[in-house]
Amino acid sequence: MGFSISLKGEDEQSKKRNALRITVKGLEVHIPRLNKNFPVTDISATGLGFAFEKPRMKAGVKLKMDIYLNKEAKAKDVLCKVMRHERGSVGCIFVDLDRAQDDIVHEIVLLGQKQQAARKNAQRDREFKLPA
Repeated sequence: MGFSISLKGEDEQSKKRNALRITVKGLEVHIPRLNKNFPVTDISATGLGFAFEKPRMKAGVKLKMDIYLNKEAKAKDVLCKVMRHERGSVGCIFVDLDRAQDDIVHEIVLLGQKQQAARKNAQRDREFKLPA
């Protein structure tokens, strides 16, 4: 009496992280080691992805980064471990976040969820048609 569940719409990327990924407008990271800012492609409670082409980053590399939202520093010296670098994006997991860093990450994820809900509602409003 076995059964299986298949969730359509999940791509390989979303299967690799155990937490919900969210996009947040105006979110970027500054990596002091590279002395440059990079746009964050997605964030979750467990990690983030950022746009980065070259040079190739190997899995296992640890990076310290500062997280900025709308050019304002939100969290400093966040330690991340690179899990993958593919298709112009680096995926990292957070390592040993302190309480303040963890609170900031959750605050940013919540903001992203609110932005996502607003985008969905705006789309629904645009598509709404009165019954004929």
